[in-house]
Amino acid sequence: MHDRIPEPLKALVEQLSRLPGLGPKSAMRAAMALLKWPEAETRRLGRGIHDLRDNLHLCSRCGGLSSTDPCPVCSDAERARDTLCLVTEWDSMLTLDEGGFYHGQYMILGGLIAPLERMDSDSLDMDRLVKRLAEGEIQELILALGATIEAENTASFIRQMVRRQFPSSARFAPGPGYSPWGRGQIYGQGNPASVAAVPSGSGLGPEFAPSPLLVWSAFFHSGINLLSDLP
Repeated sequence: MHDRIPEPLKALVEQLSRLPGLGPKSAMRAAMALLKWPEAETRRLGRGIHDLRDNLHLCSRCGGLSSTDPCPVCSDAERARDTLCLVTEWDSMLTLDEGGFYHGQYMILGGLIAPLERMDSDSLDMDRLVKRLAEGEIQELILALGATIEAENTASFIRQMVRRQFPSSARFAPGPGYSPWGRGQIYGQGNPASVAAVPSGSGLGPEFAPSPLLVWSAFFHSGINLLSDLP
């Protein structure tokens, strides 16, 4: 950065440039815009950033941001306790919950396995997931991680973990045909014959009815879940 830039401005630009989507030039523009704000507004922004760390923390159940622990979603007694939807980030959880079609529990994984971005399995919140599953309350684990290669790799890693950690209790959906939203209502895409209706409350069929833990993947697009084949 230019040596003639005042140190306070240089320090602010360097901090702003660490935010997602902001490079040095855009960070400089943001800093210059802040200098044009009324003093009361800039101080209010500063207090908001300072208070953010004091007043927000991670929910011990789902890992989402909240001012209470557990968060309002996890403490909602009307939500189903036997279904856990695994998402990558907090904003994904907010988006799904705003859709109003899912009424179970959530857990935030904290990312996806992406070697090119130096994200491996150690970067994921697997300990929290294992702890939630070990409680024995969850009967359905929904992997709502997306439709990318990274999402598929992460879902495969989680399925392997579940097989290893819970070998006697886990079952895996062999293909599309199950949805916990509306119990028996299936949303699909492509050949209608590839999407089979399932009787309400029956899981995937009689052979899967006794299973205490069902694991399957769901892809979400515009509020509709597109079910994927699982090995």
